[in-house]
Amino acid sequence: MKSGIVITQPSMQKAMEFLTWHDVAPYRYWVGSKRGKQEGLSAVSLEIQYVGLNPKPVSETEGKLRAKVASLSMPNSANMQVLNSTTVRQIPWGDLISSHSSILAENLRTNNLKVRSIDSARKEKVTVVLDEREKKIIGANSADSILIAKVYADLCAVSTTRVAQRTAETLGIDPDLVSMALRIARRNKWLTSSGAGKSGGELTSIGESIFHFENGVRREAFFLAKRGK
Repeated sequence: MKSGIVITQPSMQKAMEFLTWHDVAPYRYWVGSKRGKQEGLSAVSLEIQYVGLNPKPVSETEGKLRAKVASLSMPNSANMQVLNSTTVRQIPWGDLISSHSSILAENLRTNNLKVRSIDSARKEKVTVVLDEREKKIIGANSADSILIAKVYADLCAVSTTRVAQRTAETLGIDPDLVSMALRIARRNKWLTSSGAGKSGGELTSIGESIFHFENGVRREAFFLAKRGK
């Protein structure tokens, strides 16, 4: 295992924060630690980076940038909870990947590059006003079908794996409703097809028009907020 350390302070004896890397092909593990006044040295951050079988050496520029980021995120000693094997085993990988996909799908049409806190952004949104019918999805009508097709298409842009099931989970509906809505959307040429038996599709220009006509923007915002997506 090849390892290294990023040294940003003149004296290691007086340093309080440390960053090392460890190559175990095909991954590079970055470990950040902090020296407490009484607790001693404790690991407080871990990043797993895919680098392949022949990783490039860590450049001075990358080392300095990573050290700066690690330093900014270091907790105060009083609030420090160390990382250990139990912490790693409890990482909710499935939930993280699902949340990652949902966030990407929601922000596909965002053009401005910026750091965006999703929770904060939701709190700033104006309350969506809909009538009682628009707050329900029953399936076999144009308004519901195009809404389901739109969410399906956005999720497809991220990944087609289990996309029908993920659409159902995103909207809080039965998967059978998704299948029915997709058939209606494709029959009306609102949604493209990737071929018989294959997942995938994009809204057509007609589909985009129907989505807006059926108050789709507000309905989508309502259901995503309702499900906490």
